[in-house]
Amino acid sequence: MTFLSIGPVDLTQRTLSPDSSSLIPTVTDNAFSLGLIAGNQISISFEPTTSIEALNGELSWGGVDTSKFTGTIAYTATGAVVDGTTGLLRITSSQFSNLQSLFFTINGATFEFTANAQLWPRSLNTALGGSASSIYLIVADNGVNTGSGLDFINGYTQSEESRIQTRRS
Repeated sequence: MTFLSIGPVDLTQRTLSPDSSSLIPTVTDNAFSLGLIAGNQISISFEPTTSIEALNGELSWGGVDTSKFTGTIAYTATGAVVDGTTGLLRITSSQFSNLQSLFFTINGATFEFTANAQLWPRSLNTALGGSASSIYLIVADNGVNTGSGLDFINGYTQSEESRIQTRRS
């Protein structure tokens, strides 16, 4: 598997030795500083796949390809970073202490994902090849808000929590 580091640049801190405080400009940073792209950003577009042969995604360098979406795009900084080993989003203990519950409704019943229910069980971190001391999120938005289909995938821990609560009821 090959990975292309496209940012943010602060993820490169502590990757050089002996100067672990240095930052390494990413491909996007270099292209922007050389005037090769209009903005210091990338956009990612994915479409539903209907066959194995379908190529339904692309990266747009330097801006947003407005032909790939309708409506508006909302930008937000999550602070989480993708862990290269596990593929899960990783957060700091400070970010975890500020993690709010998520609520969702199914057939009129509201369910709560507490902060802990949004995490991979820390005791199993090394089973994924992750760091024993890291905090990994297992809840993510799939990016589609139809309101009538699969808009959200809940986490493993929350599924176990729901089963436990159901058994106790």
